[in-house]
Amino acid sequence: MLDEYEEEHHTGMDTEYIAKLLRDYTNGYPFLVSRLCYLMEEQVSKNMELNKVWTLSGFDEAVKLLLAEDNMLFQSLTKNINNYPELKTAIRSI
Repeated sequence: MLDEYEEEHHTGMDTEYIAKLLRDYTNGYPFLVSRLCYLMEEQVSKNMELNKVWTLSGFDEAVKLLLAEDNMLFQSLTKNINNYPELKTAIRSI
């Protein structure tokens, strides 16, 4: 997917490096991978030159945006943490 995007947009992205960042950060979870890519393309690119969007710096900005937003995945996780005290304790211990 990243290779195809790079062929079309010519950002200078190191696709293997960005793929590794996405895999390491999300463990391949489809929602998170898609959301981070979307945020880089649609939001980060508004405040950063295109050749810098698809770098560690752009990735970090997308992560900040993701963590600050209110999305259904985080709402579900928060609900489950609040509904299951044992889960909350386990997560805090990690």
